Amino acid sequence: MKKSTKIILIVAGALAIIPIGRTVYQRIDHQRLLHALKEERVQTIPAKRGDIYDCEGNLIATSEPFYEIRLDCMTIESPELWEEKTLALAPKLAAMLPERTATEWWAYLQDGREKEKRYLKIAKDVTPQKKDSIAKLPLFDMPSLVGGAIYERYDKRCYPYDSLALRAIGYVRGGKKRVGVEARYDSLLSGQNGSKTVRSGWYKGKRQHLVTRHIEPEGGADAMITLSMPMQALADSALRAGIGEDMDIASGCVVVMEVATGAIRAMVNLSRGTMPYDSDRLWERYNDAIAHSYEPGEILQTMTLASVFRDGHLHSLSTKMPTSHGIIPYMSQDARLTNYERQFKTDSISVLDAFAISSHYGMARLATDAYEESTKYYATGLRHFCLPAKTDIGIEGLGEVDITNPEGVYWNDSTLSCMANGKCITMVPMDILSFYNTIANKGQMVQPYLLEKAWTGSDTLFCHNHNGNILKEDILSSSVADSLTRALVAVTESGTGTRLRDARYPVAGKTGTSKQVMRVSTDETGHPLDPYCDEEGRFQTAATYAGFFPAESPRYSIICVLYSRPCYMTYYGGSLPALIVKDIVNGIK
Repeated sequence: MKKSTKIILIVAGALAIIPIGRTVYQRIDHQRLLHALKEERVQTIPAKRGDIYDCEGNLIATSEPFYEIRLDCMTIESPELWEEKTLALAPKLAAMLPERTATEWWAYLQDGREKEKRYLKIAKDVTPQKKDSIAKLPLFDMPSLVGGAIYERYDKRCYPYDSLALRAIGYVRGGKKRVGVEARYDSLLSGQNGSKTVRSGWYKGKRQHLVTRHIEPEGGADAMITLSMPMQALADSALRAGIGEDMDIASGCVVVMEVATGAIRAMVNLSRGTMPYDSDRLWERYNDAIAHSYEPGEILQTMTLASVFRDGHLHSLSTKMPTSHGIIPYMSQDARLTNYERQFKTDSISVLDAFAISSHYGMARLATDAYEESTKYYATGLRHFCLPAKTDIGIEGLGEVDITNPEGVYWNDSTLSCMANGKCITMVPMDILSFYNTIANKGQMVQPYLLEKAWTGSDTLFCHNHNGNILKEDILSSSVADSLTRALVAVTESGTGTRLRDARYPVAGKTGTSKQVMRVSTDETGHPLDPYCDEEGRFQTAATYAGFFPAESPRYSIICVLYSRPCYMTYYGGSLPALIVKDIVNGIK
């Protein structure tokens, strides 16, 4: 073999060996680096939480990136370089983060250096734009491994409509602070967190960081709920204006639901401060619409009328009954009946007129005549009109229905008459609205709901099944529903709901006024007390309006309830609640 050929082969072999040697060296160096970096920590990489949209595609909840900025005060070894950089940094930090002056920032940084802090907090909740500005400042403009800057990104939940529909949309803040759609569908929205394993330590005279394992997070699903933010804003504005500066009103709620589907288009819950008279601010503190159980009063006279129709005890709204001066055993005299007698100079009244004027006597007479011998059947029928106990409307916290048991210890001779007028019963507004929606829907009870659909990319994870939305088909016959609608229209035309007579759309609805139980009915000695007032003679009122519109071809059902603080004033369902509903009806296109 020629000498030149041997030289070429030797050179080629050497060149081939060099990459292998480099790879071997790098592997050895990597192993030494891993051995030197003894500090190991696992960092969670949060998944991006899914966005929430309203039924019109408006973004109502989203996650935006924020940063927490910290500093490793020991990364820069040279004291001279540290002092030079921090002297230049302090005034610029003061201009950008004015919670400290330039002198205070410099002192804060020097204290961190003296205490050898490797995780000194500089700022939290920093937007990406502000983070980029800080990254241009002295010391922070150096690579992290050289200057010690630490940027930790996290996502923060933001609500473009601020507190509008806060209790319905909700939030998840760890621990027990879990509310609304955000909490109910947390598993869909939250996604799967990733992680990063980082080893740190000193190697070759420098502090090094090495990522040894990285798992990408999987983002959460996006969701669309049934709320319409324009309608929510309309209802919120109407309720705020109605409550106004009347400090005797503690809270109020409004729910608007689509009759045919059960889709909840607006759910407003406004309360004042947590203690009496501590604040005039109205905010969404508690979901009265689904959780506040109360005695509804005359608003449930519609259930009494529905019962006697359904069970065959009444066949026509024109049926007459004697007025009897508004007197029925175990009840106070009904002033509305005596006024009716004087006005029309008559000793009889039709069921329609008795219902329109919210006559306690009229509804009590219907119930006692029909059910005095079958009170258990009547109570069971009332429960049948309510939402099933475990129904899922899309958020947690649905309150319980409590109807006095005819076989229980609290039943007495007056209980049936009281139940006929919405006492000895507690319900939540959503139960009442569902019943009125059933009338509007020709006797079919549909499932109220909030979640419309959820998806990731092009994959649909959930879509509400409208075909399976009927909860109960046999609540009322269509003929009974028609009779009830006629009675509810009469309330608007000539009864206690006349404030809605000139609304934009014809409204079928009912008013209700009721005092609420404030204390036990006997004192320590067993002496009877009035449970509906306190020691100072004050009482609490719940004023309700519920109905649907347009009356003949219903599109929406609606309820408004106002709750008073202990005071000496009675609030009526035919006044403020009716006016609030009217504002909403007039505002819907």
